[in-house]
Amino acid sequence: MNITWNGGTFFNLSTQKDKNSNNIDIAIEPVNSKNKENIILLKSDKVTNGQLKAGTKPFLISGPGEYEIGGVFVQSIDTQTKKPFYLIESEEITVCYISSLKQEDVNLELNNIDILIIDINGSSSDRAKDVAKIVAQVEPKIVIPMGYNNSKQLDEFLKVMGIGKQEETPKLNIKNKDLSSREGVEVVILSSKK
Repeated sequence: MNITWNGGTFFNLSTQKDKNSNNIDIAIEPVNSKNKENIILLKSDKVTNGQLKAGTKPFLISGPGEYEIGGVFVQSIDTQTKKPFYLIESEEITVCYISSLKQEDVNLELNNIDILIIDINGSSSDRAKDVAKIVAQVEPKIVIPMGYNNSKQLDEFLKVMGIGKQEETPKLNIKNKDLSSREGVEVVILSSKK
């Protein structure tokens, strides 16, 4: 599975059911489409210009429910904040994408999360502390922060997590076997493609 960040809350995931199948490309909260996505996760069913290219026929998920597309399982969950919240399972890896969350929402069935993509955008250290509480409760193997507008927000989050400065990487390429040997929580900082 490959994960790339396009800035803000826009991510791309590329996954393969098995070695003999084609890649399934997923766009999460896209600002624009690359014209190759098989699945688009978008909180609103009101698609704006550029989010879908003319002539494309991706599977659009814009409301709560459970879906299976080409061996990829997606659950779109309604939360109190009405912000995007998705669980994506493929290649025996579970990705949880949280755009915004209240502490009460964490009581949802969030167990066995391998990768947590979470919005850390906020002007105070309270937001970083709230996110750190969610990370501690979910206990993912990897956390990918998103949505921050400046390095100060990222530094505050890393400080609260007890982690020093991290190097950015353009994408995360991960396999299930890579996750099984990990202990604790690793924070991966993706460089934005915006």
